[in-house]
Amino acid sequence: MKNEKMVIVANGDVGIGKTLPSFKLDVAGNTRPGGAISSGNSGIMPASGSMSLGNTSLSYSPNDSTWVSTGSTLLLNAQDYSTLVFHDSGSRVDFIRAGAGKIQLGYNGGFGEACIGLPGSGGLYAPKEIYTRQGYNSEELRIRYSNYDGHGAIVSIRQENGVSACYVWGYGGDYLVAKIINAGYAAVSTALGGPAAIETFRNNKNPGDAAVEAFIGPLRTGLTGAQIESFTWHTLLSHTSHTDVKGLKTYFEYDIFCRLANIKDQDGNIVKSYGYHYKD
Repeated sequence: MKNEKMVIVANGDVGIGKTLPSFKLDVAGNTRPGGAISSGNSGIMPASGSMSLGNTSLSYSPNDSTWVSTGSTLLLNAQDYSTLVFHDSGSRVDFIRAGAGKIQLGYNGGFGEACIGLPGSGGLYAPKEIYTRQGYNSEELRIRYSNYDGHGAIVSIRQENGVSACYVWGYGGDYLVAKIINAGYAAVSTALGGPAAIETFRNNKNPGDAAVEAFIGPLRTGLTGAQIESFTWHTLLSHTSHTDVKGLKTYFEYDIFCRLANIKDQDGNIVKSYGYHYKD
C-alpha cells in the first residue's frame, strides 16, 4: 500500500515509517516512551550519537549542539544529581554521581565516598575540592585546589584547616622550581613580579641555575614566615640542586651514563658517592 505508516512482515518484525524492518521494532525517526523500557538481559546500545536518560532536553544541556555530535554520549539529567551505577554479579555497587558542581565517587551504597569539585572556568576542568565521607556521616572537605596556571598546572593548594602550599614551575612547565608553604598565591605572584613574569620564566625551557636562583630569590627575602624550598634541574638527567627551608643547598652530580655519582653539601664537600660495577 502507498503511504503506509506501519507494517508487520511475515517474520513478525514491525516497521514504523519503514517498509522493510530489520528488527523486531524498526522505527524511522525519534521515539519517546512514556514509561519504562525493559531490555531483559541485554543493554540499550545506540549505534552512534547520544543516549539520553531522564528528563532531558537539548535546551537544558550546555553546549549540547557541539558535544553530542562528536561521539557516543550518555546524557543523564536529574533534579539535583545524575548517577551512573555499576553493579557486579554479587552485592557490590559502585557509582559516579555528578551535580551541584561536584563529581562524587562511591562504592557499596556510599561507604567511603570521595568527592571532587570542579571549577569549570576559563576552559579548564580540574579538581577544585576533595571531600571524603565515612559511612553515613556528612562529607568533609579535605583539600582545596585554589589556583591553576593557564596551562592546567596546580599553583596553590590548601588542606582544610591547614596552611597553603604554592608552587612555581619552570623549564617549559615540566619541572617544579619552588614550593612555598604558609603563603598565599597572590603574595607569591607579587614577589615574583606578577603573572607575566611568572609566565615568561615558566616558558623558558632551559634556564641556567643562576637564572633560576635569581628568579626565586625574592621569595626568600620578601615572604617572611614562609617556608621555601627550591630546585634546579638538568632536563636530560634530574635535579641538580635542592635548597631546603633553612637555605641549605645540596648538589647532585651525574656520570657520563646519566647515573647519580655524587651528592655534595653547600660547601662542595661530597657527602655521598655512588659507584656502579657490572658483573659478567
